[in-house]
Amino acid sequence: MLNFKFYFMRIHINKVLAASLAFMAFFLSGCLKENYDGGKVQPTHTDGEAPQVVELTLTATSNENFYLLAVDDSDADTTVDFVPVTLATAGPAPVDVHVTVALDDALIDAYNTAHGTAYEPAPAAQYTILNAEVTIPAGSNTGFLKVKFKPSDFIGHDYAFGLKITSIKETGFTISGNLNAGVAAITIKNQYDGLYNAVGNFVHPNPDFTGGYDSEWTMITAGPNSVAFQLNVTVLFGVVLTFTVDPVTNLVSVSTGDVVLDPIVPAENYYDPATRSFHYNFSYSGGTRRGTGVATYTGPR
Repeated sequence: MLNFKFYFMRIHINKVLAASLAFMAFFLSGCLKENYDGGKVQPTHTDGEAPQVVELTLTATSNENFYLLAVDDSDADTTVDFVPVTLATAGPAPVDVHVTVALDDALIDAYNTAHGTAYEPAPAAQYTILNAEVTIPAGSNTGFLKVKFKPSDFIGHDYAFGLKITSIKETGFTISGNLNAGVAAITIKNQYDGLYNAVGNFVHPNPDFTGGYDSEWTMITAGPNSVAFQLNVTVLFGVVLTFTVDPVTNLVSVSTGDVVLDPIVPAENYYDPATRSFHYNFSYSGGTRRGTGVATYTGPR
């Protein structure tokens, strides 16, 4: 009899425990659902839209966020759409979005340290930022930081701007975590700046480096009438040459800080405006290395 009673008592207790556990599970589930659905517990609310992220989109290929703008040389004040400020959403901005962008020279220092470059902040007297508060218009995803400057003041300098987003006026938008800052530089292009097809012959003590070549040279503005480029002939050498054109005679002087050049024959080094080509004959290391040929403009870099 005692065993029989104990059996029924155990069944009763189990039923009570089961009912209690079921009630607690239901209660907790309701509370958690209410809190989570109300957006009070979750870091990301379920009752709102996805965050609308604003970023400096200086490059589409990496998170280094560096941008180089090439501008034609001019003595006139020039205004450019310099840096894009982007709303990174599938759809356009529902309202005008006002984004404040500030200068930060420390970003330039960090970039130089990481990449071995020598960019420097542009002197404040040589440019004007027209809209430190950039507007992304309603119906669009992009607004631009606009800068006014005289390109000729920038020739021969590696000027750059360290930029970062500091605030957004409207609510419902957030500053990007990894694309909130970057470095943008300006390089000036004179009339000789661009890509060239160089065809000629190169002599070198190493027979493997001697022979004809048909190569691409990237000539970058180094002054009002000069361009610098890496010597790309039979192999890509570490020597960087500078061609400087006399605008009156079109004769070209050749210079470099990497090797000691031999004296050149002026008449054999000249620029032909009709064909936009450099004709050159130079040597270095006591004549043991000599380059001759013609580099003809093929397009902008």
